[in-house]
Amino acid sequence: MLQKIKRNPDAILAIAIAIVLPIIFEGDSKIWVAVSFGVFILAFGRKIWVAIAGKLDERAANIETEIEDAQRLREEAQTLLADYEAKRKEAEVEADQIIMHAQKEAERDAESARLALEETLKRRSELAVQRIKHAEDEALSAVRQEAATLAIRAASNIIRKNMNDDRANILIEKSIEEARSKLH
Repeated sequence: MLQKIKRNPDAILAIAIAIVLPIIFEGDSKIWVAVSFGVFILAFGRKIWVAIAGKLDERAANIETEIEDAQRLREEAQTLLADYEAKRKEAEVEADQIIMHAQKEAERDAESARLALEETLKRRSELAVQRIKHAEDEALSAVRQEAATLAIRAASNIIRKNMNDDRANILIEKSIEEARSKLH
């Protein structure tokens, strides 16, 4: 600051006047302070005003630049927000589609499993019916066989009790004649 004052002779003169005048004229100090202030303003007023105006203009330019930067950043933020909102909506739509697809797949799988279960139950039921029928046939065959065996035993017992040799010879001869007549 002293270098600026040294380069400015008006500043040196104003300071000298502001210091010397009150000493020379010893009177009311308020008047001399006012006169000194006036001289100071006359000497430095324009330069102070130019400096203040320059600083204010510079500050205004800085504020204007900051406002423009803020507006640009705001626009960028709004663009990014719109992009992210669009991406979020796309992601929601995609998630909904994935969920719907998964539900359809689950329904198809459930239907397929239900049909497979029904088919398996139907086959097992048919197999069980076949096994039951086979078991019935085997049981019926066993019963018939046992009945035939019992009938043969019963007939054999009856024939042994009621049959004698004469009667047996008559039946044999009769059977032989029947066989001859049928063969010829």
